[in-house]
This record gives sequence, C-alpha cells and structure tokens, in this order.
Amino acid sequence: MLTPSGEAALGKRWLRHLDYRLRSRLNARELPELVLAQRRGYLVDPTRVRTQLRDAWWRWCEATSQPFLVQRPYSHGHVALWLDLFARSTCLPQPVMAELFEWMQRECPRWSGKIGSILSDGRRIPVNRADEAARRWLEAGRRAVPLVGAAPKLAHHREP
Repeated sequence: MLTPSGEAALGKRWLRHLDYRLRSRLNARELPELVLAQRRGYLVDPTRVRTQLRDAWWRWCEATSQPFLVQRPYSHGHVALWLDLFARSTCLPQPVMAELFEWMQRECPRWSGKIGSILSDGRRIPVNRADEAARRWLEAGRRAVPLVGAAPKLAHHREP
C-alpha cells in the first residue's frame, strides 16, 4: 500500500510520462502552444487541420482535473470558445451559468452558442474580448461542482 507521499510521487511521475508522450506527438509549431496552454489554463488552437494539439490538451486536462477550454478562430475578427467539463466529471451550477450568460450578453452582444452544465460553446466572440471571455469561462469551469456518482480521476492507476 502506498503512503500519501508515495501516491503523490506516483502521480508526478505519471504526469511527467504523460507530458513526454503528449509532446512527442506534436510538431514544432504545436509544442509551444501546449506549453502556453498549461501555463494559461486554456488552449488557443490556431488550426482546424490537425487534431493532435486538441487531443493532447484533452488528455492533459483529464489527467490534471482541469476544465477543457479551447479558443479557436471562428470568422474574420471573431473567435469561438469550447468548454467541456466531462473530463472532470463536474458540472456548472445554475448561478455560475447565469452569471456567465449575463456577462456574454453584456460584453459580446452578437455571440451565439449555449452555456450548459457540462458542455458550453460560444461563437462570434470579438477578438478584442476573446482573452477576457476565455478567462471568465475558465473561472466558471473551475467553480464547477462534482457530478453525483462521478468516478474518481486517475482510477486506472492500481496499486502493485
């Protein structure tokens, strides 16, 4: 049986291994984006062609129990945001959804999309409001509450 410090060490080793595996699948332009996403808390995905960067970010968010938030180009002068909490087995409480919706209506009046308890997406967000919107969406994701009966994260790690 592992002690708490042994479990923490196992988790750190596993995250280093995961980080190495994820980085090995990315090309030279995508690797800096993953590093920035880990610091920033959300991914700015400049392309719609390759999915390796989004896949790597999904796996990282799942392993570290972070909200999966991606900012992508949408159309001229606009971006799209995609927040998925399924990887965390959490959901947004109703007051948090209402607060985020009100902010979007006030600051980005032409936006479209939905703000749901687990999956949210927004389109036509002006580029000049994109970073602030992403920060607010990320903060909302961090205020999520556990789903009833959710499986614990990293459950696939068994004791030897």
